[in-house]
Order: sequence, then structure tokens, then C-alpha cells
Amino acid sequence: MRRSFVILASVFVFTTFIHAAEKKPEKEKLVPLYRFYAKDRNEHVYTHDAGEAAAWRKMKNMDEHGPVGLISPVDLPDTIHIWRAVRPKDGKHYHYSKAPGVADRLVVEDKVFHAYAWKKSGDGRIPVYSSTWLDGTDTFFDSDKNNVRKFSRDSKSALGVDRPEQGLVFYVYPAPDKDSDDNEVEPEKEEVSAADKAKAAKEKSESDEKLAAAKLKSAESLLAAGKTDGYRKSLTEIVEKYPDTKAAATAKKKLKQ
Repeated sequence: MRRSFVILASVFVFTTFIHAAEKKPEKEKLVPLYRFYAKDRNEHVYTHDAGEAAAWRKMKNMDEHGPVGLISPVDLPDTIHIWRAVRPKDGKHYHYSKAPGVADRLVVEDKVFHAYAWKKSGDGRIPVYSSTWLDGTDTFFDSDKNNVRKFSRDSKSALGVDRPEQGLVFYVYPAPDKDSDDNEVEPEKEEVSAADKAKAAKEKSESDEKLAAAKLKSAESLLAAGKTDGYRKSLTEIVEKYPDTKAAATAKKKLKQ
């Protein structure tokens, strides 16, 4: 009898542990992964930060495509870390869970972007598929693989360039419909505080400083190689694209020399 009780108790504890591990995260702690399109760079870029999303919505070069799904801004069991990084030379973005071969030449934007998605299905999660350009930029995430295939076909037809499909890359929770009563994370009703706006502005400023500094270093390399025209062109781009940075101030002085 005692042995049977121990076995039953063990089964109960084990079962309770499994159910606890599979329990859906509290909805208010999940956030939408928004997809935007940057028309000036011809690329898709993603954010889950309310302040950054609010700032992007005000930019003429940014078109919002809506949320891909709900992700976690913190590491949870059975999740993978999705990174966002930018290539300094042209501002193109990479979104990945495994570092690409050019990772050492990218600037990781981890102060504002720290997204976690799930490795497997279950508990109502939906799959997300993706495709990119051959160099890994312009990641197109979508929960409908037919949309990913159509986007790749349309790109091939219009530009004559292949977009490799990565297939299923991770799982997310579905974002609520716009007309749903469950609007805790609905972007249209999301209030952005002054603190969030200030945070987004500060993080953008820091990111611009890094990008401008990297571009200035690249310009110096061009000068060392005797490519004066390319050097001055790079300096001009720094001044025009990152006017409020220290690198822009330095570039202005060098252009006057």
C-alpha cells in the first residue's frame, strides 16, 4: 500500500510539472512583433518595442504591415533568441537566431530589440516562415507560408533575383484581431508614454552614433587606399544621414580640409 502511494504521488508530481511547463505565458507579458517596411532601404524590419514602433509610424519612409504574432521580450523555457543587427555600410538589417557568417561586421541592436519565440508548436502557437535575400538581409517573416512563397516569386519576377526560403523558423502566439474585444496588445489602442518616447529617442541616438562611427572608420580606410572620391562621398553621407552625431561633426571638418 505504501509503495502504491509513493508511485501515485510521483506520477502526480511529474504530471503537475509537465502541465506547469506547458502552461501558456501570461498574455499581458507577451508583445506583438511588428513588421515594417523601410522604403528608403527597400527592406523589412521588425520591432516589439512600443516606443520604437510609435516613432516608426511617424516616419514617411516606414510602412507598417502589422504584427506577425505575439512573442516574449524575456527568455522563457523552450524559446529561442531572435537577434536584430544592422550592417553599418548601408543600414541594412539582419534578423536571425543563429549568427550569420558576417556577424563580426554587424552592429547588434540589443538595447531595444530582445525578442524570444518558441521552438515548437503547442498551446495554440502558430508557425512563422521566412525568406531573405541571398546575403541574408530583408527578412520576410509571415505566419502564412503561401505569403512567403508569393513574395519570393514576385521578387524573382520583378527583379530577377532569388530569395531563398528558410521554411519554418519559429512559433509565436497569434495576435488578436483588430475587431477583437481582447485588445490588451492591440497596437492602435496602445498608449505610448513620454518615457517610452524618450527611451526610443535615446536608443536611436546611440544606434546612430555607432553606425556613423563605423562609417567614418570605413571612410578612413578608403582614404588610406587612395580612394579620395569614395572617401569624400562617405563623409558627405555621414553628414546627411547622421547629422547630430560626433562622427558627422568630424566629417564636416574633414570635408573642409
